[in-house]
Amino acid sequence: MSAVFESRELGSTARLILLALADHADNEGRCYPSIARLSEIRITYSM
Repeated sequence: MSAVFESRELGSTARLILLALADHADNEGRCYPSIARLSEIRITYSM
């Protein structure tokens, strides 16, 4: 996940998608969530 935060080239949408994929990844970095599963993820933001 740290690579996602450290990247200067990613836009906000790409960053959120990569974070969602990282959240589903196993210890080897593999993940296979469906598009439907990724679309169900709710992001909340509070200050």
